[in-house]
Amino acid sequence: MRPLKPNSRGAFVPTPMALRPRRKESPFSKPCQALGHLDRVIKGEPPRICIVRSRGGIGDVLMTTPTVKAISKKYNCKVDYATDFEYLDGALLKVMTGNPYVGHIFEHRELDFRKDDYNAIINLTCPCTSHEKPLAPPVNRIDLFARHATIPLEDTSMDFVLSSDELEWARNYISSQGLSSYKLIMVQPSSSNTRRDAPVATMKNALTEILAHHKDIRALIITHSSDNTRTEWKFAETHVLQNFDVRQLAALMHYCDLVLCPDSAILHVASAFHKPTVTLFGPTDPRARVNYHPEAVAIWPGKELHNYPCWYEDPKDGYLCWKRLEPNVIAAACLAVMNKTDLPPSRDLVTFGQYKTSNEFYEIL
Repeated sequence: MRPLKPNSRGAFVPTPMALRPRRKESPFSKPCQALGHLDRVIKGEPPRICIVRSRGGIGDVLMTTPTVKAISKKYNCKVDYATDFEYLDGALLKVMTGNPYVGHIFEHRELDFRKDDYNAIINLTCPCTSHEKPLAPPVNRIDLFARHATIPLEDTSMDFVLSSDELEWARNYISSQGLSSYKLIMVQPSSSNTRRDAPVATMKNALTEILAHHKDIRALIITHSSDNTRTEWKFAETHVLQNFDVRQLAALMHYCDLVLCPDSAILHVASAFHKPTVTLFGPTDPRARVNYHPEAVAIWPGKELHNYPCWYEDPKDGYLCWKRLEPNVIAAACLAVMNKTDLPPSRDLVTFGQYKTSNEFYEIL
């Protein structure tokens, strides 16, 4: 195994493989023609198709899975998948493992040696942020990937498959920690980009409010050994999940009643499992993230600001959206979703499901 070194966020990742330099990727300028050519030349035997996502994070890879599924069903074949095995010590491989529509998963740098094996190669590697600019219409990356592959989507759900052994491990872990009799909230305080992180003090105050008044609830906090804020979460009624990998976290999530997180990988894992979620949005747009996650309620304190979503192009005095985030709104929304009661009357709430407030539905279509 390659040695680990800390990155700029303090997380430990493998040192780069001495294979080939990364190619500079360009935005999606026009749709990929691979499937169009395939429709004209392939007859009889199922075609051999490969999808490439050579960079990006866990959420990005999950958001390609509806496209994988649609292609697999249309052409009656399993799709090979090329991705980055270096990212977070193989997290992208772990996300795709067990996907029923995927055949072989391999390191994307091997593609040059394999390209002659395929009838069609669809490269979904791109800086999707080119579509994410202030005042731009919100587009979910699920749709961007499908449009580029020129495949219609009848099913926008994401696929993340766990084994029965993994679920049994999670059940035993929860029991061993004395948590089986409690309602559980899984909390991811931070994302891979600090600009998407809600203030730690605000999230902590909200969680403290929930746990102080509801003795039947416990919180599972996701952190890692190099996280400078990890000590902030060690208080009564919390249990810290330090350095757990994405499959372990997904298995534990299966037994949780709620997920609380920012715009992050865990949000997309929660969407794949249709898990009730309260998610916090600052400079990014929930209409491009949770519109296919009806079990989610987004708290977007920048919703009423004239220049939001700013997509990180914030005024000089900092992210005004995060300064407007209220702990009591987070706490009330979490309890309402867990108890299936009306959401608090706040203009900051956005949902595409049927969660109800005391005065109206908050829904952006």
